[in-house]
Amino acid sequence: MIKDLLEMKKFETKIFILIILAYLASCVDDYQDANPPRLLDGPALNSIEVSEDLIQDGTSTTIVANVVDAPAGIDSVAVTTADENGDPKGTTTVETPITGQTRAEIEITYTAPANTAGDVEVSVQVFDKQFDDKGEVVRKGSVTRSVDISIFCEPPLVGTYSVLGEFLVDDFGSPDVTNDQEVTSVDCLEAFLVEDLSGGLYTSTYADNYGTAPVEAEINIDSDTNLVTWENVSDQFGGEFIQDPAQPDSFYDPNAKTITIYWTATAYGERGISTFTKK
Repeated sequence: MIKDLLEMKKFETKIFILIILAYLASCVDDYQDANPPRLLDGPALNSIEVSEDLIQDGTSTTIVANVVDAPAGIDSVAVTTADENGDPKGTTTVETPITGQTRAEIEITYTAPANTAGDVEVSVQVFDKQFDDKGEVVRKGSVTRSVDISIFCEPPLVGTYSVLGEFLVDDFGSPDVTNDQEVTSVDCLEAFLVEDLSGGLYTSTYADNYGTAPVEAEINIDSDTNLVTWENVSDQFGGEFIQDPAQPDSFYDPNAKTITIYWTATAYGERGISTFTKK
């Protein structure tokens, strides 16, 4: 009888221990459900540098993004570009294999578009790839860092020209003059700025007698026909500088590298030929 009671006590004790263990296990599960493992820190993008921040249109420069720590490993790199208006400008290529690395110097090639000028901001953000407690993919991103790049264009026509001004009709029977002028690009395509369309008349005889200023003008050189045109250029006496209808069309000669302007001023009928020869 006593032996049976002892056996019963042992059995009850075992049952009690099992119940306690099950309860403790349940508490552990509840705690883990309420406190899932924390995700690792996202990538630390420490710095970003560009090898050349002034480049010509159509050329490239290298950007290096320095990731000093990515505990979960790097998964991807997002690179965006924006010009002064916020529009994309140019192309980028990530050159460095980075998947899974916890530290990296990521090389990115930026290529400027052809026939363009201006400023562009290139921004870089680095992402990892982790899984939460439900097995869902989570991507944590670094801070975004940016560099500024300036793009300049230099079409073949841009440069210094020796200018011959021949004056067919003017108030003083002015002699021909020669001078140097810079021709600069306006839009990297067909528009150019010349310093004095008169070829020197308005900076020599007319400047001495009438106080005129150089006839600065934006000219357009058609890439198909090489014809030269311009609009809305004042002759400073109430008229305009226009293409001389009594002369051939103004034109650009790519072989001789000359720009020939046949002009007339409508207020008092001055006429002349300005020949720009690239040095």
